[in-house]
Order: sequence, then C-alpha cells, then structure tokens
Amino acid sequence: MVFNLRKADRIEIVVLIDNYTNVLLPSSEKVQRSLHYRNGKVAPPLLAEHGLSLLIRVFANGTSHSFLIDAGWSETGVLLNMNELGIRLLRLNQSY
Repeated sequence: MVFNLRKADRIEIVVLIDNYTNVLLPSSEKVQRSLHYRNGKVAPPLLAEHGLSLLIRVFANGTSHSFLIDAGWSETGVLLNMNELGIRLLRLNQSY
C-alpha cells in the first residue's frame, strides 16, 4: 500500500479501544480525556478490551479525512465507545 503524504493543518487521533482504561486520569493541554460527568450524571466508563482501535482525522485546506484502524477484540466495543464519546462517522475514507 502506498500513501502520498501531504502537509496537514491538524491531526486528531482518538483512541477508541485500548487494553487499559483509567477514568481518574485528568485531561491535559495535549490530551483530552472522556468526560466523567455528563449532564450532571456520572458517565458510563469507556470499554477496555484486548486490542487497539484508533480513529485518525486529518484536516487540511478546509477538508477532513477519517481513517479507522481497528484491531479490537469484539464487534461491539468500538461502536459502544464511539457512542459514549459522541462520535458519528458519516463518512469514513478508509478502514483497516
């Protein structure tokens, strides 16, 4: 597979599934963690399972492209976490 890389204005990487989760880790300037509370209630924790799933969004020249790299264990883990994070994929450029 050959990729033609171009300069991007911004790249976002969202970890959708990982082997480990810690709901007590705080956000930082460069890392935004999922909310512990939503609408005054405790938010359900994100699912952790064997594997790794990443949503990569590349922004350049007013357009964006989304890529899903999914090596998660279950068929439902990524969808559950995307729902909890409020991520709706209307257009996915590529999945692996």
